[in-house]
Amino acid sequence: VERPVLPALSTAADDGALSMWRNPANISFDHDPSFGLLYAQPVSKVTTSSEQTHVAGAGSVGPFGGGLSYRGGPNHPSWWTLSTALGIRAGRSFGMGTHLGWQMPDGPGNNFVTWDFGLGWRPVHWLGFSGVAHNIGGPAPHTGVVERFGTGAALRPFGNRLVLAGEYMINADPGAEKRGYFEGNLRIEPIKGLTLRGFGNEMGTFG
Repeated sequence: VERPVLPALSTAADDGALSMWRNPANISFDHDPSFGLLYAQPVSKVTTSSEQTHVAGAGSVGPFGGGLSYRGGPNHPSWWTLSTALGIRAGRSFGMGTHLGWQMPDGPGNNFVTWDFGLGWRPVHWLGFSGVAHNIGGPAPHTGVVERFGTGAALRPFGNRLVLAGEYMINADPGAEKRGYFEGNLRIEPIKGLTLRGFGNEMGTFG
C-alpha cells in the first residue's frame, strides 16, 4: 500500500528510476538519466469492479532518484508518497542503495516515514542476485505497512533480449494469510525499443 504497483519489475534485473521502489541498489548499476510514469487501476477478484487508482512518476540522475506516487478512489482515502533514493556502486559488480518514503495518507496526524535497503550483485553480465528489506522497523502496521524481506536472482541468457527472474518475499505481518511467497518475472525484447513483460506469484497476482 505504501508504494506504487510495479508489474513484472524484478529486484535483481531492473535498473532505472522505477527500481527505487523494488530495490534501490539497482540505481547504482545505470547512472544514465531515466524517467518513468505509471498508471494502474486494479480490478477486484470479488466484484470485478475498479478499485483504487495508482499513479506514479519517478526520475533518476547519477546515483540519485526521486519520485511521487498517489493512490485513491471514490471509496478509498487518498495516499501520497514522496520518495528519495540513493544507489552506490562498490566495485564493478556490487551495489547498495536506500530509499526513503514520506508517507502521507489521508487524515490528520497520519504521516510517517518508511525506509528500505537493498543490495545487488552481478558477478557476470548474464547473472544477478539481490537482497531487499522494505519498511524497516515496521513504522505503521495499523495501516498495513509492515516489514518485507526478499531475495532474488535473474538470468540474461541472450543479453537483454530475454530476462528470466524470480524472487522469494517474506511478509513480516504475523496475521498474513501467506507470509512467504515466490514471484516469477519474464521480460522479452523482440525488437529494440519494444519490451514485453509478464509476472505471477503464489498470492494469485499476475499480469
